[in-house]
Amino acid sequence: MARAYLGSNNYVSASSEVFFNDPDDYRYIFPCMTRSITTVIDHFEEYLEE
Repeated sequence: MARAYLGSNNYVSASSEVFFNDPDDYRYIFPCMTRSITTVIDHFEEYLEE
């Protein structure tokens, strides 16, 4: 899951959260997590421009 939000200081923050049974799985999921953050920021910026 990724999300973006506008903080009280008018800065956009984004985060991605996952849960693992095996910490080694992180290296396989990390590229997907970074892409999801980029995507959610793009969508958030489009929303703010409306």
